[in-house]
Amino acid sequence: MDEARRLHKEAMRLAFEGDLAQGILDDVAVEEYRKAYGLEAQAARMIPAGTEPTRSVLFRSAASLAMCAGDYQASLELIEEGRSDTAPGEIMYEMDELEAEVKWKRRLAWTRFVPVKLILTDWRRDDRSVYANADVDVASGVFHAGSTFDGGIVVGTADQEGELKQVLADGYEPMFAMKARE
Repeated sequence: MDEARRLHKEAMRLAFEGDLAQGILDDVAVEEYRKAYGLEAQAARMIPAGTEPTRSVLFRSAASLAMCAGDYQASLELIEEGRSDTAPGEIMYEMDELEAEVKWKRRLAWTRFVPVKLILTDWRRDDRSVYANADVDVASGVFHAGSTFDGGIVVGTADQEGELKQVLADGYEPMFAMKARE
């Protein structure tokens, strides 16, 4: 148990170093998270089955650190390894939530996300501007012409990402129609 505690403390120190480096030296952050999840997984594997919630909490922590390192497959494997019939329901719920987050991030990693600024230019119905109809008040408040929103376009390949970034850099402005999902 002392060795598991020592490994956990070292993993938390490395995770803190990763947190400090994130956004500044991302390669360093990833490496620190990678080392941290390895140590945290070692610590979790030293805890005997049935020793809950310690065992499942350590596996959840290791899986979270693996996600931070971008190692989504290792994260999912650690989540599965940490599942236990004797783990508290709250921890199992957190494992389920983490699993969903990892799967979402893995999906995003397989696609390309190009951030764009969305600018509301008009509200239309039947191809007529609401500004031409004095009885309609949908064009007031936050959602008026000129309102801006952060958004993004998900593309599937690096070529598509490069093409989109190039046309944006060339000054082209995409225009979108938005409809409610049915």
